[in-house]
Amino acid sequence: MILQVKHLKAKIYAPDQIHTFFVGYSIGLNNAEMFCCGIPGEESRADIVCECKFSPNNSIPVPCQKRVDFAVVLDSSGSISESDFILAKDYVVRLARAFESASRFSLVVYSTFANTIIPLDNRWPWPLIYETIRNTPYTAGGTRTNDGIHAAITQFKSSRPDVPKKMVVITDGKSDLPEETRLAAIAARDAGIITYVIGVGTGVVDQELLDIAVGFTDNVFKANTFDVLLETIRPLSIRICEDDVILLSS
Repeated sequence: MILQVKHLKAKIYAPDQIHTFFVGYSIGLNNAEMFCCGIPGEESRADIVCECKFSPNNSIPVPCQKRVDFAVVLDSSGSISESDFILAKDYVVRLARAFESASRFSLVVYSTFANTIIPLDNRWPWPLIYETIRNTPYTAGGTRTNDGIHAAITQFKSSRPDVPKKMVVITDGKSDLPEETRLAAIAARDAGIITYVIGVGTGVVDQELLDIAVGFTDNVFKANTFDVLLETIRPLSIRICEDDVILLSS
């Protein structure tokens, strides 16, 4: 199934040299792109070989058919601009869409206080969930990441039996209470919740990201800016769907 056709930068191998041209086309297939190239009128030339590559499109999430109960804990503190918060909400909508087959979804937004925007036990149609995410107001204020995590833990009390519990924390900087954030992440782990964290921007603290992921380095994702946040969505969606880590309490 062809999803898109566009020009791309491809390498053309001639007998004595390598040139790079904007030629050919790409085909989006199965959430990835097959890169091939061709030169109109030159398809039969034996002295030119076109390089074809298969490359994942990391800005497209991979649909998950498994049952998952998951919550997104979204930073809305004053260090995030309102325009970046809109980009973050768009990211959350795209991520949620990958799990609409059999999953349940919750959204917690935090700054100085934490607010549950979408409860995990909701029975809302997915279009209403997406609309609610997009209409979530920007609050500014502090960065009480610990309160956001605890609010999500409360939501998981209504989680379905024998369904994996996953939490995604999206933040752009150091929390106001790092030690409380670390303890909140441990509480989530002890409740059987697997936590993934995305640190956005230059203000994030690597150790705190690792603390939120309770030491699982594969569950830590980073983006330089909110403009490139989407580049994490494919690997994150795969990780959430496929991850069957057994959590051990300390």
